[in-house]
Amino acid sequence: IDVIARQGEWLLFVEVKTRRPNALASGAAAVTLTKQKLLIRAAEAYLLANPCDLQPRFDVAEVEYSGRTVRHIEYIENAF
Repeated sequence: IDVIARQGEWLLFVEVKTRRPNALASGAAAVTLTKQKLLIRAAEAYLLANPCDLQPRFDVAEVEYSGRTVRHIEYIENAF
């Protein structure tokens, strides 16, 4: 989990994936079922240590970059 944040009633667990332009696969495609299971387990551990009334949500941020420049960000809410 790269980012944990709050948005209203949601506790966001965000996985950030970076790619260069013309990459063969999207950042979201890199969040496989195995990776999702690991993220869910990490979120469960976080919530056990930090109980709250917020609803968890798993998002993915795809960041496209070239050199040191961010070219585009695609943010996918409720990715899985």
